[in-house]
Amino acid sequence: MLKESGWIPNWGFDLGLESLETNLEIIDTALPVLYTVDKAGNVVSRGVSEVKIQELLSFCRENNMRVIPTIGSYDFESTASAFKNDTSYQKQVDKIIEEIEKYDFDGIDLDYEMINSSYKENFLNFLQALSRELKKRDKILSVTVFAKWEDAKYTDHQETRMVQDYSEIAKYADEIRIMAYDYTLQSSKIPGPIAPIEWIRDVLDYAVEKIPREKIWLGVHLYGYQWSSDRTIAFTYTTALSAIVNDPNIEYVYKEDLAETYSAFNCGDGYTCKAYFQSPEGIATRRRLAEEYKLAGISYWRLGGELDLLK
Repeated sequence: MLKESGWIPNWGFDLGLESLETNLEIIDTALPVLYTVDKAGNVVSRGVSEVKIQELLSFCRENNMRVIPTIGSYDFESTASAFKNDTSYQKQVDKIIEEIEKYDFDGIDLDYEMINSSYKENFLNFLQALSRELKKRDKILSVTVFAKWEDAKYTDHQETRMVQDYSEIAKYADEIRIMAYDYTLQSSKIPGPIAPIEWIRDVLDYAVEKIPREKIWLGVHLYGYQWSSDRTIAFTYTTALSAIVNDPNIEYVYKEDLAETYSAFNCGDGYTCKAYFQSPEGIATRRRLAEEYKLAGISYWRLGGELDLLK
C-alpha cells in the first residue's frame, strides 16, 4: 500500500495545516520544514512558533499521522561549518536528538541541498552517527536527495549530487525522498516540463539499483511554472485553476507523454506566456508509477494551495 507524505514550508505553515485537514485520508506523514543550518553550522529554528508546532503535533497525533520535521539547508557556507570536522557534525546530532526528544517527533528529514563534495566523507559519517542515535530511540532517519539518472549531464547542484551517493546513504537512512522534479529549472530561459514522466522512469531505474525499494519515496511536485517576457514565476494549483483552467479565453492541454498540463496564452505586450503545471491526471500517473516500482511512498512539494488536486 503506497503511503503519501508532504512537506510544509515554514513560510506557508497555515496553508499546509489546512491541506493536512483537507487530505486527512491521503497523507500519512507530515514533513514540516522547521529547521535550517546557520552559518556556524548549528541546527536552528526557521521561526515557526511554538503554538503552531503544537497545533500540528496535536492534529497529527489525533489522526494517527507521523510528524518528521525537515532541516532545510540551502547554503554552502553553513554546510562547510557543519561538516568541517567530527565535533561540528556531532553538534548537529546532539541538537537533532534534543529536538526529537523535546517534541517526541517520529524522526528527522535532512534536506541539505548545498554541500561541497570535499565534505562527502564527513556527511556520510554524520548520517552514520545520527542513524545510530535514532535507532536507539526507535526514530526514523529520512534523507531527501536530488534526482540522479544514468549518463546524466547535470547542470545544477553537481557538488551536492556527488555527496549524495545513493548506495552509501541507503546504509543509514530508513527513508530516502527523491526530488523528481525541476527537470526544467525555474531559472531556465527556455520553458519546459517540470517532471516529464519518462525522465521520472529514468530516475527510478537508477534509484532502485542503489536503494532498496521499500526505502524510496518519490518526490512529486504540486506547483507550476509560468514563463513570461521578463521572469518565471512558480504558482500553486489554486492559481492554475483561477488564472488558466477556469479562464474561458485560455486553452490548456494535458500532455499524456509528459503527464503534465501545458498552456500558452497571450499575456500582454504581444508576448506569449507558457506554463507547465500539475493536474489530477498527473498525480494519478505518478501514483501508478510509484506502485509499479513498488516504492514505499510519495512525498509532495508542497502541501498548501493544492485544493482537491490529491483527491
